[in-house]
Amino acid sequence: MDILNLYDKLKGSYKDYLESFVTYFVKQFPVIPFDQIPVDLQWEITRRVAELTYFNHDLDGWAQELFDELTPAQRQELPMLGALQPFPFNPERRAVLQTELDAIIGHLYGLNTEDMRYILDPEDVCDPGCINETFRVLKDNEIRQYGVYRTKRLVMDAWYRFKFD
Repeated sequence: MDILNLYDKLKGSYKDYLESFVTYFVKQFPVIPFDQIPVDLQWEITRRVAELTYFNHDLDGWAQELFDELTPAQRQELPMLGALQPFPFNPERRAVLQTELDAIIGHLYGLNTEDMRYILDPEDVCDPGCINETFRVLKDNEIRQYGVYRTKRLVMDAWYRFKFD
């Protein structure tokens, strides 16, 4: 029996209690309703999510649905969706797209430049030896692999390119 069947079988006050309990927690999730995202940023998010997601033919149906919902101008920017030609899987390009999304989402949550820098690397704001850590494993792995904390560099590059602060 799955949770939905169980929920349907609940009766009376317990069902009401469960409903209010779930609602209480769901309302606390840090989710920005899509209609509260500025239209220009909705498109910036959509373009990047489409490219990150549609990289093989398993999602042809989704690509077609998304393409059908786009405006003519948007369709010109994403013709691969209409042609059902998945985006090439390019790890470097994907890293840029992902960090651009990080910058956009940070902006939508009201972060400023110092907040974003702190989240990515507290030592960048608090000076070396700061006792707080956020992405230590990621930072160490990227420094070992690329010689630089690539995610931080890419997020901040996107942040400044979008002129968020």
